[in-house]
Amino acid sequence: MIFNLKKTTVNKEKVLGLVFLGLLIGFNFYLYWPEFLVLQDVNDNTFHFALINQAKEVWESVLSGKLSLFYLVDSWNLRWGQGFALSVFYSHLPQVFLALLSFIFGSAFKLFVYVRTLMLILLPLSFFLGSFLLSLPVVFSLALAFLVTVIFANGLYGIDPTSFLWRAWGISAQLMAVFFLPLAFAYSLRYLDKKKDLGKAVLFNFLVAQSHFGIFYLSLFIYPLFIFLKTFKSGFKNWKEEAGKLIIWGGLTFLSLSYFIIPFFLNSDYRNFSYWDPVWKFDSWGIKQSLVFLFNGEMFDFQRFPLLTLFVLFGFILSLKSKRVLVNLFSVSFLVYFVLFFGRSALGPLLNLIPGLAEYHLHRIAVFIQFTGLFLAAWFVYSCSLYLFRLFKKTDKTGKILLAITYLACLLGSGFVLIKPVYKYAWDNSLMVKENRVFYNQDSADFEALAAKLSTLPQAVVYTGHPGNWGRNFKFGQEPLYMALSGRGFSVMSYMPQTWSPNADTQQFFSDQDLNFYRLYNISYLVMPQDLKAPEFAKEIFSSGKYHLYQIETEGWFTVARSSINVSSDKRNLVNLVHLWQQSQLLGKDFPVINLRGKVKADGKINLVMLDLVNFKNLNQLEQEEKTIWQENPFAFSPQNKEVVLTDFHQEVGAQSYKVNFELQEDCQNCILVFKQSYNPGWKVKINGKRIKTFPVFPFFTGVNLEGVGEYQVEVVYKPLVSKIFLIFLNLGIFTFLLGKRLIKPNR
Repeated sequence: MIFNLKKTTVNKEKVLGLVFLGLLIGFNFYLYWPEFLVLQDVNDNTFHFALINQAKEVWESVLSGKLSLFYLVDSWNLRWGQGFALSVFYSHLPQVFLALLSFIFGSAFKLFVYVRTLMLILLPLSFFLGSFLLSLPVVFSLALAFLVTVIFANGLYGIDPTSFLWRAWGISAQLMAVFFLPLAFAYSLRYLDKKKDLGKAVLFNFLVAQSHFGIFYLSLFIYPLFIFLKTFKSGFKNWKEEAGKLIIWGGLTFLSLSYFIIPFFLNSDYRNFSYWDPVWKFDSWGIKQSLVFLFNGEMFDFQRFPLLTLFVLFGFILSLKSKRVLVNLFSVSFLVYFVLFFGRSALGPLLNLIPGLAEYHLHRIAVFIQFTGLFLAAWFVYSCSLYLFRLFKKTDKTGKILLAITYLACLLGSGFVLIKPVYKYAWDNSLMVKENRVFYNQDSADFEALAAKLSTLPQAVVYTGHPGNWGRNFKFGQEPLYMALSGRGFSVMSYMPQTWSPNADTQQFFSDQDLNFYRLYNISYLVMPQDLKAPEFAKEIFSSGKYHLYQIETEGWFTVARSSINVSSDKRNLVNLVHLWQQSQLLGKDFPVINLRGKVKADGKINLVMLDLVNFKNLNQLEQEEKTIWQENPFAFSPQNKEVVLTDFHQEVGAQSYKVNFELQEDCQNCILVFKQSYNPGWKVKINGKRIKTFPVFPFFTGVNLEGVGEYQVEVVYKPLVSKIFLIFLNLGIFTFLLGKRLIKPNR
């Protein structure tokens, strides 16, 4: 038996522990209470609030009868990258829940600020409870709670304040996951040891996954290690029984999340692999830099003496010598995560053999280096305390006094060293939050007037610059305007809080002086500061303070064009070819069809096969030689000059739906209707009441074939995936059955 699962009586040690824990939470409150004063975000929290805002819009449509409940778990998000089915690829239920609560508590933003701040303040409690559930000593649990409060890294997206505060990365979804992680960890190990608390283990793993699926995914490496260590210690006597527990735990956990996991992988072709993201996100840092982060203190002790790092390393050595499987697990899992943190430059294709890691942001493994490292450090603190306590019992009165003074001095000295940079960081953060309130109030009236004006205009994309040009410094308060507008529900151009939209990378080639790009992306609105000159084709229609709003004539969300090229390619090999198309005369006039999964069709079009990012074959050429797009530009020809003749072109926008009516007056060879939002199987198109097959076209829009002269009534509706709906009903049925079976089970 690894843990003592019996209920224990209350004693002085536990009472003192609770008092110390209360003081620790009070200290956290003192550090972070200014976070409650935040009026706007300038980091990733803008993205997370936008998801809450989106969920609230969906709730409003559901409650008014316009949409079904299933849109809460699968809806179209138009705020970035020409739209994206973000809920298919990103955890979303916390946002849905907070959006619902906002109908009761008022401001969704204030609710979001309060929830994330309380989670940060109460993080020591979560770690204490997780340790306590594992039957670890109170001293260990208190040390763990204290160390998670004072861990301080160099902005490595870990579990320290540089990941969560207003001045920091603001990754609140990860904060939520880390908050539930110790409980998921504890309950899972309790089940895998003695088959206790399976329901709680599944529940808390579900909460971790729904907060941040990537954190949940990484946590899965721990549990097979535990089973291996446990069976290894016993000489592999009961390996079948132990493996069976792992399968049951894993199966039920997977089942609870299957409605998310299965569509996530089945629709991976429509999730972008970004070349704009920093290489260290996908590939991590390599062996040398990972070792530097650890041994120079940046992983645990940035800007201070590496005391916590030493605790981790000494704890690692001590845990290897322990006879307890749980303690061995701390060191082995720490070592495994640290090796994985080396990334692709060190481990190469081996990582791709692990399902899900091929496109994973490997830098996030830092979370679990710190998570397991804190347990190691707490083990060292506990071991030292235990050693001194044993000496204390053996020595005389004078020795006891000296040991007590030494122990107290070590605690106070270590505490001072560990707390100092965290306190300074939090203090500076509070000053920045208060300063931001001043800037926010200065711009608030003008921004609200701009947002109100945009709300009265037909739906289209707004351009306010982007992070690489003047947009970075064009702000509402201290938040770039493109971030602020996307948080309010407006579709913006070139800002990508997540690069998962298949249009994310190629949007970065947008030219703000070229009308063709505005028409391509349906950018009907341009907001600029007064000191910049707007393009000649932009007409000013409104101004409020420093915000000047211009309107540009575009075709709207639909255009009728030709398509004379087929491109067969993996999703990773399109970015250069699309950029070449954007620079050609075909832009906006001839949209190549993208074929991601099937064979090239012999339909009289030019047929290209991309072999990698730059090499291709033209299947219409007899020799079919492999060439580069720099040697032979496949788009170096003029589009057909004959104009597509349309009349009565009228568009409507609904809840997750669009309509367009028009009349095509002349036969048009290879003509298609292009819907200027990202292609996704969730888009269902009807023409004159008949369902029509869709396909992706450049840059990664949605296309449908047109059959000739006539009137067209087109309806485009985003529908939640059938597979997701089926899996939700399957989950509900199975878990209802299991719960009912448990409730009617006779007491023993």
